[in-house]
Parts: sequence; structure tokens; C-alpha cells
Amino acid sequence: MLDYLPRNSRITLLVEPYSSVLACILMFYGVLYMQGLGVDAKQIGLISTIAAVAGLATQFVAAPVTNRLGRRRTLFWFSLICWSIPLLLWTLANGFGMFLVAAVIFSTSRITSVAWYCVATEDVDDDKKSRVFGLLFIISSIGGLATAFAGPVLERFGLIPAMRFLYGFAFVSMTLMFIFRHLLLTETKAGAELNDLHAGMTLGQTFRRCLEVVTESLKNTEFARLTLALVLFSFAGGMGFVQLLYLNNDLKLSMTQLSMLPPVGAVVSVILYRFVVP
Repeated sequence: MLDYLPRNSRITLLVEPYSSVLACILMFYGVLYMQGLGVDAKQIGLISTIAAVAGLATQFVAAPVTNRLGRRRTLFWFSLICWSIPLLLWTLANGFGMFLVAAVIFSTSRITSVAWYCVATEDVDDDKKSRVFGLLFIISSIGGLATAFAGPVLERFGLIPAMRFLYGFAFVSMTLMFIFRHLLLTETKAGAELNDLHAGMTLGQTFRRCLEVVTESLKNTEFARLTLALVLFSFAGGMGFVQLLYLNNDLKLSMTQLSMLPPVGAVVSVILYRFVVP
């Protein structure tokens, strides 16, 4: 079915559903897990704010790092950094400090995301790129549907022990997946060319070159508007923890009831993407 796509895109699309399902469940219930371990709303807000600032900082270095290391190596090493280490910390977490450290380390996922999108799409013909983005969007929505099954399980076995088990399971299985994926992927054509180019530059020259590209791109009005929209979207997404705490603490929705929210959002998103966005 995916034979029309290059090797890297096929591998990315085939392994993505697994990590997408686990990540969606763990990220959605993570705020309630923190609260259950004694982290109050203000501390959760502080963690979110510091993580957002750290994420902004790593976003600025994402392109230079990805160009210098290459897409394949960046994806592998920063997947281990931004997922495996935080997953282990979340498994063992017992208070504010460990959650804060995990959140800051997880902010390096901005670098991983850049490398991941490059690996998934760079070698794809231009007329097929929209199909790849569409498939990635649909796959990411599968994770939202999976939370419908997680809610009753958490309610049955208890939030803290169930989440500790899920974080531990994700740490082991996703780390193995990263290794398996790395062995199957190859460097993209553009990645190899840029890697050779930046290998002859100092680290400072690499950063200056990327900064020049960003500065020049922001002169384009459409690009600037898109950048602003992405910033606002990221901010709105980062405030999602407030809604979940409100629904759980004030409206007293059960885990099973909360678990139905992401699936509804996923279905609406897929419908919009299929019939409205085109």
C-alpha cells in the first residue's frame, strides 16, 4: 500500500502508530498522575511554563543540530534523550523536582520533531508529500482513540500504579523501537548533502547560517503569519492541563468520562481534515 513511498517514509509510517498510541495516553493523563503524586496546580503550571521556555530555546537550535548531525543520527539520539530518559524519570517520579527535570529534558523533543519530519518527507516526491502528511495526521489521531480504552483500565487498577506501569512499559518498548527504527533508516539525500556542508563549518558558522535563513524567511508575510499561528497553537496546547484539572477536580468527571474527550476530538479532526481542509 505504501510502495509508492521511499524506504524512510514507509518505515516512519509503519512504526509511528505504536509510539503515537502510547504517547497520547501518557501525555493526556500525565497531569493527573502529577497531581496524584502531590504536585499542586501552581507547581504543574510552573513546570509547564519552564518546559515551554526550554522548548523555545531548543527550537532555535533544532535546525543547526539536525543539519550538523544528519537527520538519521539526530532522530535516534534525541529520541533517546527526549523520550527514554523522561519516561524513566516519570516511572520513578515522586514529586515536583523529578517532574520538572523530566519536562525540561522532554523539551528537546522539538529537535526530534524536526529530524522526524525530515526523515519522513524529504525523499518524497513533491506531488506525494501531501499524502504523507495526511497519513501522519490520521495516524496521530489513532492515539486519541486509544485513550477510550485506557480510562476504564486506570479506573480499575488505580491511576498511580497503572501509570507507573505504562511509563515503565513505554520506556522499555519505545527505546527498543528507536533502536530498531534506526537500524532500518538511511540518511536522506538532503540530510547527507547538508551534513557534508556543515561538516566544513565551525559550530558558530552553522548557527549563523541557520539564523540567516530564518531571518530571510520571516520577511515573507505568509511565512511570518504561519509562524505566529504555530506559536499561538503551541501556547493553547500547552494550556490543556488547566482544562483537564478543571474537568477532573471541579466537574468531577471520572477517568472513563475523561477518556472519551480525545477520541471525540480525533474523530472531529479527521472529518475536518478529510472534508474541510482540502
